[in-house]
Amino acid sequence: MENTINKLKQLSQYIQATNDESVMSKLDSALDNISTYDYFGTEGQVDPRGDQRDAEFIPYDPDDEDSDGEYEYFRVESIPMAVQCIKDLIKMLKEDMSEGRDSSEMIENSFQDLFNEYGLNS
Repeated sequence: MENTINKLKQLSQYIQATNDESVMSKLDSALDNISTYDYFGTEGQVDPRGDQRDAEFIPYDPDDEDSDGEYEYFRVESIPMAVQCIKDLIKMLKEDMSEGRDSSEMIENSFQDLFNEYGLNS
């Protein structure tokens, strides 16, 4: 689990050093994958991006080609938020460790593309 935590710390440092905004959508994808395992609670209540139960329903708008009449969930919207999401995820992993649970493989798999892209798989 320490290896996964170290990779997440390195990713956070990279984001802070470069302000690479392209990481935000990739981070959302990784967090979405983790959410599918109910890691943030069945309804995403402890999602580091925000309590997903508070998502807002946006009705279908025929004049907006991107409108699909679905919930607008919380996303990573800034570099500081990306860094905070990673810090919160690290905190969750450390709590898992202290309680004898090991979620590192699921987290590692969810972040695999990010770790590969930024050379964090050594």
